[in-house]
Amino acid sequence: MNETFGRRLWIATLTGIPFAAYKMGFGWYEFHHAYPAIGVAAMIWGAVDIGLNVVALAFPKIMGVCLLANVGRWIDRVSGKVFWEGVLLAIDTTAAFLIVSVMIWFGRVPLSPQWAADAWNVAVIGNILSVGLEQLYRAIWKQEAFRARF
Repeated sequence: MNETFGRRLWIATLTGIPFAAYKMGFGWYEFHHAYPAIGVAAMIWGAVDIGLNVVALAFPKIMGVCLLANVGRWIDRVSGKVFWEGVLLAIDTTAAFLIVSVMIWFGRVPLSPQWAADAWNVAVIGNILSVGLEQLYRAIWKQEAFRARF
């Protein structure tokens, strides 16, 4: 990762940590309503991803932003190729969106207690807004006249 600290903070705050919150919210629901073992696994997965996002802020060359990216990074080191980190990060992203979709489709949102619902909603709002703001950032930053001023 060659991004600046500010860019890594942006990505962690509005993408990585919300994705982890989705996993934890799904886990919370499953633990309390359906499949406790799946719930515990999902909550641990989300908690690990939050920790990895924070550590990756300071040490991006050593640590990936999520559990699956780190597994991919390890496989890439062993194989001597650069492939699996990106693939497993994309799978993690897809899994996070799949979790949100399943939770909404099956009416498992809003979560309870209220703090869990609030955390879920903040994660969704931040993540959705970041997509639009990211597009705006890229559109403006690509403009040569804008970059020349800064």
